[in-house]
Amino acid sequence: MSSGVVIFELEHFIKLYFVRVYVAAPIGPVNSARLDKGIKNGFWHAWIVGAGSMIADGLFMLMVYLGMVHFLEIFIIQVFLWLFGALVLIYSRVESIVSANSIALADSRGRDSLFKCFLTGFIMSITSPLSILFWLGI
Repeated sequence: MSSGVVIFELEHFIKLYFVRVYVAAPIGPVNSARLDKGIKNGFWHAWIVGAGSMIADGLFMLMVYLGMVHFLEIFIIQVFLWLFGALVLIYSRVESIVSANSIALADSRGRDSLFKCFLTGFIMSITSPLSILFWLGI
């Protein structure tokens, strides 16, 4: 076996390793919401949050399949996405800093409806910069 083949296989192995870590490592906001709904409301509510996320990911797959990437190569669209992403990150950071010292405790808790749980998963997945970047990377 020549050294060129070994180097190619090593590079291929390293790339595949990092792709696997990239796909498996992040828990993400949707899975955090699933854990939260599961702890507060039970299994089916958490499962419905995952179903909403799955439908949103299906829409992303459809857009990738239909060639939405060519639309995203337009400069003004890229600028809009950059600004929107920056504003979302800035807003979430400011909100987390402002509400850092406030804790709200409730004596009674109500169960969320399954439709509300579905919308939570769908909206979190369709607007998550992590999901958007993941599917743009695909």
